[in-house]
Amino acid sequence: MVSEFDVAVIGIGCRFPQSNHANAFWENLMAGHCAVVDLSEEELTEAGVDPALLAAKHYVKRAGVLENADCFDADYFGFSPREAELLDPQHRLFSNAQPMHWSPRFTILKPMQAELAALQVRA
Repeated sequence: MVSEFDVAVIGIGCRFPQSNHANAFWENLMAGHCAVVDLSEEELTEAGVDPALLAAKHYVKRAGVLENADCFDADYFGFSPREAELLDPQHRLFSNAQPMHWSPRFTILKPMQAELAALQVRA
């Protein structure tokens, strides 16, 4: 049962190639924009692609590239530098895509506790 004091927190966070937020993603979809780009042999070699694989006829030299995928503020999310280094890159991206109040280390949204407390006082 829903009461007049229930609170729903609703939001969206996403990161896709050439779409760092939901509005950009939607605009790219509506425009029919393809976010997959061609990669040069130089870029692939610098990324560590084996030269034998690079020369193979079946190898596709295209990718959906996420901007700033290497940027992660470990301290903000409560991770030590070593933990951040060991953390799965997908987990880091997931953390960065969350609303700014969210942290995987906290059950309750720490920065919003005062706001939630104020709501409870008014009730």
